[in-house]
Amino acid sequence: MRERPEEVLAGAAIVQWLLQPEETVLGIEDNKPAAIAALREASASLEEAIGDAIDIAVIPTQYPSGGEKQLIEILTGRQVPSGGLPADIGAACINVGTCAAAFRALCRGEPLISRITTLTGGALAQPRNFEALIGTPVRCLLEEAGFDPARGARLVMGGPMMGFTLDTADVPVVKITNCILAPALGELPAPRPAQPCIRCGLCADACPASLLPQQLYWFAEGREYEKLERHNLFDCIECGACSWVCPSDIPLVQYYRAAKAEVSQLRRDQAKAEQSKARFEARQERVEREAAEREAQRAARRRAAAERAKAGADPVQAAIERAQAKQAALAEAANEVDSR
Repeated sequence: MRERPEEVLAGAAIVQWLLQPEETVLGIEDNKPAAIAALREASASLEEAIGDAIDIAVIPTQYPSGGEKQLIEILTGRQVPSGGLPADIGAACINVGTCAAAFRALCRGEPLISRITTLTGGALAQPRNFEALIGTPVRCLLEEAGFDPARGARLVMGGPMMGFTLDTADVPVVKITNCILAPALGELPAPRPAQPCIRCGLCADACPASLLPQQLYWFAEGREYEKLERHNLFDCIECGACSWVCPSDIPLVQYYRAAKAEVSQLRRDQAKAEQSKARFEARQERVEREAAEREAQRAARRRAAAERAKAGADPVQAAIERAQAKQAALAEAANEVDSR
């Protein structure tokens, strides 16, 4: 937003032309004054090309207001229903990076082969932003930023709330890699051992999705998947707020992520089982239909033989005629195959 505001606005104009919305709003938190100023300046300079149909709205800085559902509610006042999508309320939420990538792809013919990634933390001599090619090892970026392993406790891909620890620095940059944290030993200490839940309710107060994290935790620990789905597990945006405020240091988000993966796997297995059942039933129906057809053919042949016997026809001559008719049918089928 600071360095390529024209690309962001041009890409937003492209998406606007595709979707034809009634209103287009670009929301920015108020702790980013440089980005706000750059976008407003670019909007004024591009007003003749894209018009003034894109509004720039400054919103309060409150984590996690950048989440899709939370941002839509802040900007429009409408809530995405539980288990639903923004399209259910006539909205679409698109990242500014996606807008810039759309502009580059459609106007310059450039595919999405790079990702702007932030490297920061006390273990880095020169923390900075990199435009890294997708597939670049994280180790290469750390070397460019002056990473000192002796000062760093661990590596985290993502932010301090939603990120996850990397086991190795040889993992590649992917499309969702937006940040690599290399904190010093005192910046981001390792989590303390989890203690039993004291049912304080702080996690429920902190949840931006109005869920019941404590209940989800119990259901996830007990693998009660039906209850997890009834309590809207998949509405969890994994922001980490519940884990952050938990006085017992329970890694709640890790439980939710594991439960989501297990529920998704169960859904896939159930879908495969239903497909297999449908194929089996279709095969059984086909086998029964073919058996009935063969039995009908045999009955027809028996009736024909009985009628010929009544008429005094020679059974040997009838067999010869049937064999000749069968050979003629096979020869005709072979000719059709050859002609194809």
